[in-house]
Amino acid sequence: MSLRRWAEQILMGTELSDKLAPLTALRDDHPGAAIALPDAPGRPSVLPLPDRRMRVPFPGDLTDPRSRGIVLHFFANHELLALELMALMLLRFPSAPRPFRRGLAATMRDEQRHLTLYLERMAELSVSLGEIPVNDFFWRSLRSADTPAAFSAGMSLTFEQANLDHARFYGAAFARVGDAQTAALMGEVYRDEIAHVRQGLRWLRRWKPPEQDDWSAWSGLLEPPLTPARGKGRGFDRDGRRQAGLSEAFINELEVFGHSRGRPPTVWWFNPGCEAEILNGQAPKIAKTLAADLESLPMFLAVADDAVLLRRRPSTAHLRSLQGAGLVIPELVVFDDHLSDHPLTRRTLGGLSPWGVSPASAALLAPLGAAAWKPDRARWHRKSAALPVLSALLDGADWLAPRATIGRRCTAEAEVEAARSGSCVIKAELGAAGRGAIRVDGALTEPQRRWLVRTLRSQGAVVVEPWLPRVLDLSFHFTLTDDGARLEGTTRFFTDSRGQYLGHWLSRITDGLPSPLIRWLHGDGRDARRMQRLAASVGTHCAAALPEYRGPLGVDALVYADGNGYRLKPVVELNPRWSMGRVALALQGRIANRTPAVFALLGPPLRAALGLSCPAEVAVLAAQHPVRCDRGGQILSGLLPLTEPAEAKAVVAVLAAGEVAHAIMSVMPERSL
Repeated sequence: MSLRRWAEQILMGTELSDKLAPLTALRDDHPGAAIALPDAPGRPSVLPLPDRRMRVPFPGDLTDPRSRGIVLHFFANHELLALELMALMLLRFPSAPRPFRRGLAATMRDEQRHLTLYLERMAELSVSLGEIPVNDFFWRSLRSADTPAAFSAGMSLTFEQANLDHARFYGAAFARVGDAQTAALMGEVYRDEIAHVRQGLRWLRRWKPPEQDDWSAWSGLLEPPLTPARGKGRGFDRDGRRQAGLSEAFINELEVFGHSRGRPPTVWWFNPGCEAEILNGQAPKIAKTLAADLESLPMFLAVADDAVLLRRRPSTAHLRSLQGAGLVIPELVVFDDHLSDHPLTRRTLGGLSPWGVSPASAALLAPLGAAAWKPDRARWHRKSAALPVLSALLDGADWLAPRATIGRRCTAEAEVEAARSGSCVIKAELGAAGRGAIRVDGALTEPQRRWLVRTLRSQGAVVVEPWLPRVLDLSFHFTLTDDGARLEGTTRFFTDSRGQYLGHWLSRITDGLPSPLIRWLHGDGRDARRMQRLAASVGTHCAAALPEYRGPLGVDALVYADGNGYRLKPVVELNPRWSMGRVALALQGRIANRTPAVFALLGPPLRAALGLSCPAEVAVLAAQHPVRCDRGGQILSGLLPLTEPAEAKAVVAVLAAGEVAHAIMSVMPERSL
């Protein structure tokens, strides 16, 4: 039988015997003309295509023989699809190099052997071919590959590379339940896949331009729905990839590569100056610096299938350090100044999630389908939006602030003077993270008066409220939906003397606090659940105050000293956007139980207090305190830079646990403790 006749029988045959027909002699003298692209391969009636919903199941109770057989059923279909696709490529590219075609034929023989082994073992496990539906993803992804190089990149270096992970993962799973026979089968498949990946790599290097690296060549050949993410399976087998000849640089890039595997991604964008963008159309210089240094922070809010927009991609070494600590790396999408012609515009997206919605974010994300900015949305961000919520919550309870602490919205200097009594804070209507606020203890100084005049002229109003001797900063975090406010968590955070954000405590809120304050937070033994009830009430009143807003909401609160006791001001500000508190909540899940931990922004003051002269030296401190995890992968100790120290101009975000967390806490401003 000639190679062409054999390929035709495998591709279009409708019996399983056609797919398993042997090739006794490799004759390829007359490959013939290229065939037209068929819609589907021939298939036995018991195994039709397609059912696009089916995926390889995660091992459940593999002590059940049928469960093991069902897993093998999925692999059998994958082998059959690979065999049919290789036959298609032989028929579509008759003029491909003879060594490539011979190598493809040899791989097809391996696929036939694998399929036979799977079918035999399935029968022993009481599972027959066609018992469950199968998918056609391989076929849909590669049937229209327009060159042998594109096919090889998709088959050998994508699907077969992913099978290195699957074969090792499932082989170990079968071995754990005592099924040595099936584990040995997976071991045989694994060894063959190493050779298949090696063959694909050899042809990639032969066909690519000499100056192009393997990673760029491979990823450049993949067409949607294929991406490098499809070259990974369950687990990540570095050793098998090394044996196949892939370089450490290639393996590292693949290990940290993230991309949606079917679910439309939510696209994230970090714009911390969103309030200023609402007011002035653009963020101030300090916010732009923060945006540049911390732009990757949304990756800790995202899930694996999401995408994060970046001006600069973090280094592979930095991403590997995050991944090594158990953090998920989503797809990282680099762009320049606009998105109008970006490939992302041609993809189906699941949503858009800027840090905060603003005119600038709406304009940037418009090519991705963002709605136009509506000026009336500015009211959600006004400091005065908190006043009616606070008023509704202060019911006279002796542990809550009195009504005299409710601020007053003022539109003229005379109103400001009338509202002031003793020490006070004057806040611009639109400001964030302590910016746009001044503390006044007596008469306004001339610089303060000029600030007030400018702010009233540009924003129309300020909020004046009494200064309170705070001892603890708290924040409630909600998601506002059509069904109301869903409480996501309560956090404890730190600010400097000007109210600018420094970090969050990630362990129990009460850790390290004075005993009287802990007792007070727990209701002094009389009402331990009053904070939980208050949080729910805060959410209800916020939902009523922001009836048209949907999305994340942070509500800052503070505990302050009141004579010999404490009181809580449950609403200081409303932040209808993502916040550092939500990042902190996301990071909490990575910390081992009862481990002291802190999420901090190491700017100049904190770095100086830690003896670090520049952002890059944060990496030195991290090297001195490597991350250590428990058996479950939860962080026990160490310093993990969350953003890249070497690229930072001013600020590095870090996660610190154990001893180094206490070191950072020790240099926080005293009033934050």
